[in-house]
Amino acid sequence: MDHPEFLSNPVYIGGDSYAGLIVPGVVQQISNGNEENIKPLINLQGYILGNPLTDSNVDWNSVIPFAHGMGLISDELYESLKRTCRGQYQIIDPSNEDCLNDIQAYKKARVEYAHVLIPKCPFASLKPQDVLDRSRSLAEHSREFLDPDPC
Repeated sequence: MDHPEFLSNPVYIGGDSYAGLIVPGVVQQISNGNEENIKPLINLQGYILGNPLTDSNVDWNSVIPFAHGMGLISDELYESLKRTCRGQYQIIDPSNEDCLNDIQAYKKARVEYAHVLIPKCPFASLKPQDVLDRSRSLAEHSREFLDPDPC
C-alpha cells in the first residue's frame, strides 16, 4: 500500500526445500484474497518450487531407487538391494543380514541427498567460508538410518 506504483507488477513466488510446504499455502491465500477482491489485489502470475519437500512424511525408501536411477550406485548393488531388502530400506529386519550388508555397501557410495552431483565428503576439513555456505536440511536427523557418519 505504501508503494502503489508496484501493484500492477507481476508477482511470482518461489522457494525450495521446506518452502514446498509453505509456498503453495501462501499462493492459495493470495489467490483467495484476489478472488474475494481483498485490497490490495496482487498480480499473482505463478509460483515455482525447487527440490521441494511436499509432505512431512518423507519416503526414504525412494532414496535407493533414485540413487540407482541417477547412476550413483551400480546395477549389481541395486539389484541385490531390491532382492535382499524387498524395497524396505528404512526399517530393516535386524535378522536380514544380506540386506544389512547391502545397506552398508550403499553407505560406502556416500551419496549427498540434497545435491547428488556434489561429493559428500570432498575433503577432511572445511574452510570457514565453506561452512558458512553449506545449507543444512531440517530432516537431517531422518537420514541417519542410511548414513550415521556424515564425515
